[in-house]
Amino acid sequence: MRKLLITGVFIFTAILGFAQTECVDELAINPTYQCNYPFLPVCACDGKTYFNECDAIYHGGIQFNSYTSGVCGDAKMFLGQDPLNKLIRLFVQFKPTGGTLTFMIVDMYGGIMQQLFINSSNQLPIERDISTATFPAGVYIAYVYGGGYRETIKFVAGSL
Repeated sequence: MRKLLITGVFIFTAILGFAQTECVDELAINPTYQCNYPFLPVCACDGKTYFNECDAIYHGGIQFNSYTSGVCGDAKMFLGQDPLNKLIRLFVQFKPTGGTLTFMIVDMYGGIMQQLFINSSNQLPIERDISTATFPAGVYIAYVYGGGYRETIKFVAGSL
């Protein structure tokens, strides 16, 4: 009887583990598929926030309708780069109640190149263009923090 109970618990755990990852289809992932605009973040069943539905489906392998609109946590930052126009585009979305974030770009020596304070009282997506025209050639770190959210993204700017 005890063996049967242990076997039953093992099978139930295995089925439960399979059900939790069932929303991701590894074979559907296509990293070369272009998913650009619009910036409409979705929170997927895997607990990650994606840039939009296309990003979730093609880059995350998320099954259609296995996501909800909005971010999974307090906030989410994405960066897009436009080297031709010497810009980076900052994309931020907060949870439904909004929030406050500090955004900084620092150079490889820790010097602050740009700093923004971002406030929102709702979950509407925020987009900001930031000029990198005056940045010397090098590697930079975009850093955002506030509340329980922190994220860093490295990028290259300037003529190398």
